[in-house]
Amino acid sequence: MKRALLALTLAAGCSGAPLASDFERAQTLEAEMRAGDALAAYAAIRASCARPDTRLRNDCGLAATREAQILERLGRDAEAAAAWEALPDRTGDSRQKSRAITRAAEVSLEKLHDPGRAVRLAWRCVESWPDEVAADDALALALRVDRPRDPGATLLRVDALARSLGDRDVVDNLIAAGAEIARGLGDGKGAVARYDELARRFPRSGLLDDANYQAALILRDARDFPGALLRLKRILDTKRRALIVGSYNAMLLDDAQLLTGLVLLDDLHDPASAAAAFTRLADEYKDSLLRDDALYELTRARLAAHTPPTDEDRAAACAALARLLKEYPEGNRARAARAKQEELRCGAG
Repeated sequence: MKRALLALTLAAGCSGAPLASDFERAQTLEAEMRAGDALAAYAAIRASCARPDTRLRNDCGLAATREAQILERLGRDAEAAAAWEALPDRTGDSRQKSRAITRAAEVSLEKLHDPGRAVRLAWRCVESWPDEVAADDALALALRVDRPRDPGATLLRVDALARSLGDRDVVDNLIAAGAEIARGLGDGKGAVARYDELARRFPRSGLLDDANYQAALILRDARDFPGALLRLKRILDTKRRALIVGSYNAMLLDDAQLLTGLVLLDDLHDPASAAAAFTRLADEYKDSLLRDDALYELTRARLAAHTPPTDEDRAAACAALARLLKEYPEGNRARAARAKQEELRCGAG
């Protein structure tokens, strides 16, 4: 046995407190790629934690974490999963606890192919540490296993947790998951109710805009066009308010603006309001990748102003097409725009 390892082992077996440098020695062994020796060194540190008042509690958690990580690197997956699962008893840090249980679940699923154990651990994390970031990852894992097996039972569990955990950090994820499951089961009304609940209970959630957008899509499919526009307006209002209010998801702002125009044009047959929505997207969303789509849809709105289109309508449509091709000559709508120019005979006569 190496001298450093022997010293560590002896120190761990003595009645006094462990040497202050044992962590440094263990880390040196690990850095030197002496995984077996480092594993034994961290195990010796962890063993010393069994004696009261010999070292700080977070030292014990760190040693246990390093031990589990090394076991994984050595391919000793069953031992690693057991080490991760035992780690909450070796630390007072809730972040370490939640991450360890989540990692135990991941190893159980991905390396040990034990979905039953994996979901048990994942749900334990969600229920025990709902304010930790790891709870979101644990929930995703639990849903990945449980939802395909029994979506109805999973929905009942998710809904129950969303009620029992109050305003804890993971609850908006639980509500969103319930909405997705309900939608998959064909319960669009139930899905919208959950998305609306998320918006009501968690107005600062990072999931807020997506909840409103998904609700709008469901309501549009159900032909509740005013309801769809209301949810889209909630998203668009975040652009008009300061960043500090509610959620602000630039990825969905332009989608919401485009969908608003499409609902106004194709569903409510209001080409003037649709044209205003498309123009706003083209003019105000400078970084959006949907500006050429907005200009093409603006063409449709201009042509829908009268039946049949007037010369002024055609001229306005041609102007939108010309702008599209000038600003986005290689864009995804360029080919359709050129074909539309030929159809309308833009520039002729």
